[in-house]
Amino acid sequence: DHLFTGGMVVTVTSATGKPQLAIRIPLGSVLSADGQSPYVMLVDPQLETAKRRNVQLGRVSGNWVEIPEGLAAGDQLIVRGQHRILDGDRVQETTLQLTQL
Repeated sequence: DHLFTGGMVVTVTSATGKPQLAIRIPLGSVLSADGQSPYVMLVDPQLETAKRRNVQLGRVSGNWVEIPEGLAAGDQLIVRGQHRILDGDRVQETTLQLTQL
């Protein structure tokens, strides 16, 4: 049993180089308005307020998107109700497990 026979054309894509770590977030947590850059809402834990942060979108995989620029490890992302708050609004922090998203 041959999977390929003469005359068939195959396209192969191969990743090269070092694997890169990436921040991945739920796609639904990314917002945009009136053609502006995509952004997310974060929690400023010291002030207990929401803050807007522009992000660059990378590859999308299912319900997740890579963020190559704009977020850092440890940033507290708002993933529920983010479309109803504004920059500077007071927020109360609640921690969710990834399985709850």
